[in-house]
Amino acid sequence: MSTLSSSLFTKPTVHSWLKAIAAVGVKNNVIGNNKKLPWNIPEESKFYFDTVKGHEVIFGRTTYEGGFLTKFSKIYVISSTMQKIDGASVIRDYNEIQEPPKGKILWVCGGQRVYKDLLPYCSELYISHIKGDFDGDTFFPEYKNDFHVKETLIDCNDFCTRKSKE
Repeated sequence: MSTLSSSLFTKPTVHSWLKAIAAVGVKNNVIGNNKKLPWNIPEESKFYFDTVKGHEVIFGRTTYEGGFLTKFSKIYVISSTMQKIDGASVIRDYNEIQEPPKGKILWVCGGQRVYKDLLPYCSELYISHIKGDFDGDTFFPEYKNDFHVKETLIDCNDFCTRKSKE
């Protein structure tokens, strides 16, 4: 496994093994309110966990502390304050990320800063647009100029999930 070179942040390189997944309020790109999801939609949560299960994930500290984690093959948590977490690698810098083994994906799972920092390097974005009005204090970064819808995966009353390519 190789560690990403420092050029990751000076010249964006899209990595086929790096993908992002998020649920966002369709009207304002909200992803959180008071360190929690502003909605409770079991079908969307099931899609999220079924998609990332068995792969590697990266979270920011606040998202990790949200506690809605299941078993992943490897967990990275980026934090300047946390020292050690059982079952996860605490990293201070994205350059500490290692390319996952062949056949595995590293899923970018939030929060706001992690999405903003890593979206330019993601080959795909799986995004669930949550229908309705939701207040929040945490938002998904602008992405529509960088990703283009490849296919609609789910379209139901509460949300619509699309797979987009860089």
